[in-house]
Amino acid sequence: MNKTDKKELSELDICDLYITPAIKDAGWDQETQIRRDYFLTPGPIIVRGNMSARNRKKRKFVDYVLSYQPGVPIAVVEAKKNTHTISHGMQQALGYAEILNIPNVFSSNGDGFASHNKALATGTGKTYTTFQIIWRLWKAKTVRRTLFLVDRNILADQTLVNDFKPFGAVMAKVKNRKIDPAYEIHLALYQAITGTEEADKIFKNVSPDFFDLIIIDECHRGSAAEDSAWREILAYFSSAVQLGMTATPKETKYVSNLAYFGDPVYTYSLKQGIEDGFLAQYKVIRIDIDKETSTTGYAPVPLVPRSSTPGSHAPAWELFLTLQRPDSSTETRFSSW
Repeated sequence: MNKTDKKELSELDICDLYITPAIKDAGWDQETQIRRDYFLTPGPIIVRGNMSARNRKKRKFVDYVLSYQPGVPIAVVEAKKNTHTISHGMQQALGYAEILNIPNVFSSNGDGFASHNKALATGTGKTYTTFQIIWRLWKAKTVRRTLFLVDRNILADQTLVNDFKPFGAVMAKVKNRKIDPAYEIHLALYQAITGTEEADKIFKNVSPDFFDLIIIDECHRGSAAEDSAWREILAYFSSAVQLGMTATPKETKYVSNLAYFGDPVYTYSLKQGIEDGFLAQYKVIRIDIDKETSTTGYAPVPLVPRSSTPGSHAPAWELFLTLQRPDSSTETRFSSW
């Protein structure tokens, strides 16, 4: 087919005649490794008064998701008509890869592939993201022992039976004030491994290099304060990679996430969550409960936090990690298919 005729083809034709055959020729199995039109987000929810509806025109689909094995996606491919350049769909594909937490990104117009490799830490929720990070590092034998720190008992219990369940027999919740070295994944309450008395500080019963990775859930609370007794746990295991997660980062005179963890490596904003359709748009409802407002006409000036401003980029949650990985971008062209 000559170049002029090729530019008349639709995006679907480009996929069927050029992109899919090229992916298959590269060794990908169409039945188990290639997924077309992968559903991503349902579209934002529009609220009008007491009525709401979803804008289905803004639903997101990925043209191709490539998996190493079922359930392990490792690449996305965005297809474009031949009237566009090879890399025209790259920015769109990067957005999809960010949502799916997929490191390899490709764009194609039927003439070749543009590729971009990016290390991401994104997910649909903090605990699920935590599981993915630990699981991949543990399976790769990059880390052996991990400590997941929480400050509420229910957070540990829910994690144990839900998101972390695949760890199975190698995982345990710290009980009876004992850190059992027979396990590799440890879930613990701060209160279960430390206390006001020296005898309560059972985290010192293991060596400072016992844990390779420590995840601090809700890191805006206890451990964020510099003078917190819980901070000494992190100081004791200072050789471990420490990762803090929070939906409400805190920066005050006395408590700071950034002072300890540094700048977040990834932020998933409230605005983005609304646009993707995972969160519904909100509206502020004011209710006066002070009797004086109705009898004297006095009304205090409302204080609206910056994070409550509609359309703001206030984070729905943030991920703090001390490690950073460089991005790389390459473009590959094929003379003929």
